[in-house]
Amino acid sequence: MKESIYLSTPEHAKLEFELAGLASRFMAHAIDLLVIGCILTCLSLLLFLGPFASLVRDRGAFDSYGIAVIILISFSILWGYYFLLEGYFQGITPGKKMMGIRVLREDGMPIGFYESAIRNLVRAADAFPPPTYLLGGVSMHLDDAGKRLGDMVAGTIVVCESFPKIMETKTGAAWAARVEKGHSRRPLSLAGGNVTVKQLDLIEQYLNRCTTFPLERRRDLTEKMAAPLWKLSGNIPPQADSMASTLERDETFLDSLLQLANEEKTLSSDAFPMTDHRTFF
Repeated sequence: MKESIYLSTPEHAKLEFELAGLASRFMAHAIDLLVIGCILTCLSLLLFLGPFASLVRDRGAFDSYGIAVIILISFSILWGYYFLLEGYFQGITPGKKMMGIRVLREDGMPIGFYESAIRNLVRAADAFPPPTYLLGGVSMHLDDAGKRLGDMVAGTIVVCESFPKIMETKTGAAWAARVEKGHSRRPLSLAGGNVTVKQLDLIEQYLNRCTTFPLERRRDLTEKMAAPLWKLSGNIPPQADSMASTLERDETFLDSLLQLANEEKTLSSDAFPMTDHRTFF
């Protein structure tokens, strides 16, 4: 099992994640089992001491029918606990929250109810022989990404929830913001039309690498990307008196569009009040 893994996000950016270790995952599971145990205890007390106590005593709680019902209820709570919490809170349970780990899809985005249902249905196989989780532990140890069987089937990984390396870049910070919202990037709406996801991806990739390009190449690429977007924004780009100022103007414009897209805002025609050719900065 590796200590970290690189994933390609839907925006085609490669981000490094620190994989959750066996110890942290085991402790998270133990905490969740304690919570589940408390839930089952409360239900048992309600069943045997509450308003249905006499019915349970009369029918016999431990005949074959009663035992089958108890097993079914216990499984439903055990599976439903992980399914509902991981699905609703995008890969987090109380145990995972306390241990600082989280379940993600293989594309770096949070899981939903679909992935949660699959990975937790296969939990029964990972727990074999019950309750040791021996099969799941062996699978996690042998797999480079630390996947148990449920993760392999669902296409998920478990990572540390803090992303210090990722947050150092604009791409990573934008990814982290989208993770919290539970979905990938969407088109940016401008006054004259939409900037597509593909265009936003190209802008992001360019801005992350632009300083490595020769100045003339950098100017040509910026002009090709910025010119049609200036028209879509409904604004006239302010005049620039040199190649350097033109480059700075257009790159700042592209960067502002990318920030708006990451914040999922709509760009109105007055978002850039520059039609009087004042300096952009």
